[in-house]
Amino acid sequence: MDLKNGFKFYDDVQDNPVYRFMCSIVECPKVLIALVNGPAIGIGATLLLHVDLVFALRSAYFWIPFIRAGIVPEFASSKVLPEVIGHAAAAKMILLGQQLTAEEAFQRGLVGELLDCEQNLAVAKIAQTLRESLEGIPHAGSVRVKGILLCSTVLPRTPQLLC
Repeated sequence: MDLKNGFKFYDDVQDNPVYRFMCSIVECPKVLIALVNGPAIGIGATLLLHVDLVFALRSAYFWIPFIRAGIVPEFASSKVLPEVIGHAAAAKMILLGQQLTAEEAFQRGLVGELLDCEQNLAVAKIAQTLRESLEGIPHAGSVRVKGILLCSTVLPRTPQLLC
């Protein structure tokens, strides 16, 4: 397969919209929350590695099918995914293109909480939980703590290293 016919290549990576999008995720000083309802495929799955809190409905699944196109997952996913879910599970996802169920993603640490409800109720439940959990916490404090969490990971995901 000739990838140049199916993908746009950039002389300068900073011109790539996917790169700019992922940098905005990494550089965001606010707590980022994701709710996965259904399939998280490709960048929909890999961006979760850079999100602070990930919730998923039990119907969700995660798939990184880059191997089928002969390309490497973007934005340090092949480094970060094994650190999050373990080498064996990451190898199955990246090298074999196997899917991960919501339950497996939860057990392995990609998902922080599984929800047994429909999407609108899940959003309300998450909002209520966060409202109760964050009550009285100053915004500046959460920004500092987020920075400490990012710097404490095996692969620091600070903008200076990835962006």
